[in-house]
Amino acid sequence: MPNMRVPVSWLNAFLDRELTARQLDDLLGDAGLYVWSVERPGVLNAAVVAGRVERAPDDPGTLTVALPTAERVHVPATAGPVPPAGTMVAVALAGAQLYAPDATSPAANGMTRVRARAGTVGQLCGPAELGLGAGTGVQTLPAHATPGTPVARVLPRGSAQEILNVDLRDELTRCRGLWGLAQDIRHRTGAGPAADVPPPRPGPAQPRLTVLAAGWTAAAVVLPARAAGGHRAGGDVPRLERHLAALAGLRADGAAGPALPIAGYEYGMRLSAHRLPSGGPVTAVLGDPAVGGLVQLDGLPVGLTPRPVGDGEPAAAVLVLAAAPTDIASDGNRCLRAVRRAARLLAPDAGDALDDALAAAAVAHGPRHLRRVCDLDLTVVTATTGLDLTMAQCSALLDRIGAETRDHGDGRATVALPPSRVDLRDRTDLAAELVRLHGYRNVRPTLPADPVRPGTDRRQRRGNAVRQAIHATGSQEVVTPAVTDLAAAPRPGGTAGPAGPALAAGGPVLRLEAAEGGGTKAVRASLVPGLLATIAAQPEQPCSRTLFEIGRVMRPGRDGSAVHEADLLAVARAATADWQADFWAVHAVARAGLRALGITELHTEPADDPCWHAGTGAHLLAGGRIVGRIGLAAQQLRVATARQPVRCVAAELDLAQLIDGEPTGATLPSRFPTVQRDVNLVTPDGVSAAQILAAVRGADPLLRTAEIVDVYHDPRLAQRVLTVRLVLASPWRTLDRQEAADATGRILAAAQHAGADRR
Repeated sequence: MPNMRVPVSWLNAFLDRELTARQLDDLLGDAGLYVWSVERPGVLNAAVVAGRVERAPDDPGTLTVALPTAERVHVPATAGPVPPAGTMVAVALAGAQLYAPDATSPAANGMTRVRARAGTVGQLCGPAELGLGAGTGVQTLPAHATPGTPVARVLPRGSAQEILNVDLRDELTRCRGLWGLAQDIRHRTGAGPAADVPPPRPGPAQPRLTVLAAGWTAAAVVLPARAAGGHRAGGDVPRLERHLAALAGLRADGAAGPALPIAGYEYGMRLSAHRLPSGGPVTAVLGDPAVGGLVQLDGLPVGLTPRPVGDGEPAAAVLVLAAAPTDIASDGNRCLRAVRRAARLLAPDAGDALDDALAAAAVAHGPRHLRRVCDLDLTVVTATTGLDLTMAQCSALLDRIGAETRDHGDGRATVALPPSRVDLRDRTDLAAELVRLHGYRNVRPTLPADPVRPGTDRRQRRGNAVRQAIHATGSQEVVTPAVTDLAAAPRPGGTAGPAGPALAAGGPVLRLEAAEGGGTKAVRASLVPGLLATIAAQPEQPCSRTLFEIGRVMRPGRDGSAVHEADLLAVARAATADWQADFWAVHAVARAGLRALGITELHTEPADDPCWHAGTGAHLLAGGRIVGRIGLAAQQLRVATARQPVRCVAAELDLAQLIDGEPTGATLPSRFPTVQRDVNLVTPDGVSAAQILAAVRGADPLLRTAEIVDVYHDPRLAQRVLTVRLVLASPWRTLDRQEAADATGRILAAAQHAGADRR
């Protein structure tokens, strides 16, 4: 299967409107072509980032920049003077793809890849390497750029190109050029095929062209003496087209340079140019076996009169030939476009002489090739593809590949296939080709006939993971009623019986008015009251197990109507004399459930909530967001087996926010070893652990994670000792001991500013 490198802007030049790489990928895939990669060199490459110059280089070949950590980068000899400290510059990290300094270099398709050098993480790059135009020196960036940010976010694209690597099917010979790809895309976007170019008109300079090979089409043009002067090594080809040719992997073709490969790449054919001794009448015969291979064009022998001259002989004219197998009627127009394009690239400054020569170009077709015949049955097409096509629609689709359809009037037809489509052997192959021409996305989706048990979606899978993680802690799951009996109203004394726990302020139930005077129902808006009622009804004195529930609740919307909320997680247990130990036990169960969602940190922040006993309530935070609440319940439970009312510690988390929201605290792992430091911080009771962590997390770019691993509380001194574990790493290299110590010092300074002292 051949491969084709397609610069996006070059393909867009053949379309009626500009399409993005993603749109082209989608349309080509709909046509049965596979885009296996998209290259984004230069300014579009994600490995080209912003860096801030920090200090002068220790030697002329290196420079220290912040990326955002301080790193050493290589300074190429062509970079020029080193920018002053504080300047934002473009840095290409190791592995980044840039444009070659000589954009026409064919060695690597006009591109180069940054290699890692000892002691450096990349190199500085200039405008030419980023695809921003010609220029030397270092590419500077706006002062507001953030170190480590890809330069594509702060710089315009310029002439930077995206390159599609397309796998072409062997049987789709017309798609081997930009013209064929564009024709297929135009059909799928509703633009229709491009208009034909004006046909040639007879003139004294028109060559006499004959094609003897069956199934071939050819075009020829004679460039007179004035135009022949441009035929020298392709030096007059515009710089942009030479740049695109290098990106497409085209190689210079002898004395013609890149001109003939460019025209052949655009129209999917081979071209040749021949220097003639005179500008008189020229006769070219293609496909004559008696010629003996004087000239070969795509495997066809070509006889020329007069014969071509040698390299050392003067030439008065240049004959340009193009040939392609004939599949459809417009192949003659394609050959004419290709030969005229090649002539303009070979002689761009010939003026009126070139226009006269192009107007007198010649096109000839060989004898018609014998075509294979295949039967088309609409019943087979509908049964095997799901497409409900008429015979007229099938005929229009097959006409795009040059097939001729003869309708028999009974849902059957005979199709004469072009000689290049040897892959179409029977009516099943023909039905598959109709699917490709119609578009794979237009195939009607079908459902299996047998009922299949629906699988779990992402929300259900993550909710089940939370449930299993909490079960592993030894907690017991319960299910409480979703409808509350209002007849069992809470008692005013702040206590409640087993069937009617006191309802906290804020309304843990939502009243719904039944239609036609049917009374009032109350549905739960919180899971905590149901858990408390379950604890009160336990035979133990009091319940010694931790209970939890994952359930759906109803809450009033902004307009006062009832709306469904996603699942909540509630955890509760009866409090003992040491209620703080029960508080952290409930906290540990909730944190175990969140670990199943990839959330490793759950912090608390004091909160004044009337549903909790004064001074015991707190918000639960994950990634800086409030995701739940925890505390000692304000109401007391009257348990039949207990002499005194029982209090409970409970927590409630919003699983909808945690499951549907963006992942919190996600950090890409470093390829290099990490450095771990445990520091002890003394904090007063008025400073929460969340405030300390928020202060240290943004203190240094080398800090990957920070978490509290131990807490010691001294009630006599009204202070706590927090053990904070710091994990340091660089995304570019291995840290040494001094760098880790410096980073730890900056982190401790930030913690001290937030109210903590190192012990």
